Amino acid sequence: MRAVEADELADIRLLGDYNIHPNSTFKRFAFSEGDVDVFIKANPGRSYTKTCVDLPTDKLRFMTEHPDPGGVGRAIGIDVYETPEFYNWIVGGVKVAS
Repeated sequence: MRAVEADELADIRLLGDYNIHPNSTFKRFAFSEGDVDVFIKANPGRSYTKTCVDLPTDKLRFMTEHPDPGGVGRAIGIDVYETPEFYNWIVGGVKVAS
């Protein structure tokens, strides 16, 4: 799961993928919805929408596990410039929570 702000959400709805923001090409994903909720609560005053993607299990080895200082705690992430094929691995597109 990933929390996104309005600009990235608009990109997801338009293009079906995560926007490559010039300040951060490293996309972080939480392990659970609860972890995303912790992240959202740790960043008050900002508006987030929860999203998620399904990846084939064998592709998770390309993700980097790390502590996320933004509030998630344990997270995984991938640099989408270093591994642009990440977008080809997504099964069924990016899902937006209702």
